[in-house]
Amino acid sequence: MSELSKYKLDDFIIKTQDKTSNPGGGAICGLAGALAASLTLMVDNLSKQEALEDPGRVQDLCQRLQVLMQKDAQAFGRVLRAYKLPRESQEEKAHYQEELEKGYQEAIEVPLDICRTLLDLLRIGKTMKDKAHKYALSDLKVAASLAYGAMEGAGFMVETNLPGLGQEAQEAYRKTLEAILKEGLEIKEEVNHDA
Repeated sequence: MSELSKYKLDDFIIKTQDKTSNPGGGAICGLAGALAASLTLMVDNLSKQEALEDPGRVQDLCQRLQVLMQKDAQAFGRVLRAYKLPRESQEEKAHYQEELEKGYQEAIEVPLDICRTLLDLLRIGKTMKDKAHKYALSDLKVAASLAYGAMEGAGFMVETNLPGLGQEAQEAYRKTLEAILKEGLEIKEEVNHDA
């Protein structure tokens, strides 16, 4: 399990407030996503475990989001380390540019992976709507809203780091992100819509 997940809740909240910016927005999105997965499992339990075809899959997503929470907390560190590299000679400049781009790529891939994982969770949540216990439907709606909010937030982290890459890579990532967010929003609205 991730280092951040070992914090007590009060300590985690205080740690988030400090000026280290670690955990930052992406890690918080991972945490919110893990809570959405936990709520999804709670709905299944309240529905006498009849709403989910594979509860283990949701548990795996919950654990994955906790790992991504920690990875995101570390991802931007590579960018910061690259900025400290010497840039006097042509070789040093080339090495600096290469490391900087790798750092930005990592700072994009991790929150994008959070988005993908949350989309998987939303897809599963959608299948539960007609099977969940009626008194747990509000919890399923909270899970969907929380998952989509975390997805949107992780998308902000992707967008923030895109300028560190070339134009072609930026466009490819942006297209992928837009597709994920579009489907995620559609599912969230479907889950939260009362028939």
